[in-house]
Amino acid sequence: MVAHRGGRIALTRLRIEDAALCGVVVGGAPGTGIDLHVGYITRAPVGACVQQDGFETSRLRDRVEYRDVGVPLQSTSYELPEGLDEP
Repeated sequence: MVAHRGGRIALTRLRIEDAALCGVVVGGAPGTGIDLHVGYITRAPVGACVQQDGFETSRLRDRVEYRDVGVPLQSTSYELPEGLDEP
């Protein structure tokens, strides 16, 4: 799940499994955001990759469990997946 370019995503009762890099990615553009509520992210090298300075990471932890992940939350510079730059 990726939010970027000012996009916003709100998920409730989520289940994210077997992500190749990150369970969710918050892009660096101002106004971009993800709000997670109730659920889990499992089997991912990083549970949530945050690329935005000052993003409030509590928005990613409202009754959300990070299970069997290398790192639950990380501020990174991972590139966004290919194809997301297309209109």
